[in-house]
Amino acid sequence: MDTATRALEVRNVVAIEQLTPALENAAAEAPSLLFARHSDTALRHLGIDDQVLRAVRTITDKRQPDALSTLLPEDQFEVLQYLAEGFTPDEVYRDVVAERRPADATPEPSESLAVAIASTANRITLVTRPDERHRADER
Repeated sequence: MDTATRALEVRNVVAIEQLTPALENAAAEAPSLLFARHSDTALRHLGIDDQVLRAVRTITDKRQPDALSTLLPEDQFEVLQYLAEGFTPDEVYRDVVAERRPADATPEPSESLAVAIASTANRITLVTRPDERHRADER
């Protein structure tokens, strides 16, 4: 679950874990890193979790996040896109995170699947009977 938006996340864990060491080796030789000016605390506040943070710390230019787009959770990827374009963490929080975070979200992230599903309602439709599927497809 995204700690900032409280939404469910889909990611390719295996691919991220396999790719990150190679990216770290390449980043060690890079003259600069794209997200170096943002602290881990600021990135975590925007919902970047530890696994994604490790990969983020290897990114050297604005094109790299696009290459990772299919591996990363949607909300975290969008946060990175905004930051790469030069938006401040405050602007990203206001325009991305706060827009997706439920108004009644608890201060601390919940491990509840029900909370995560409710927080992802604009992108997930729960169907419990076959006849509901057709109504969900019409939305």
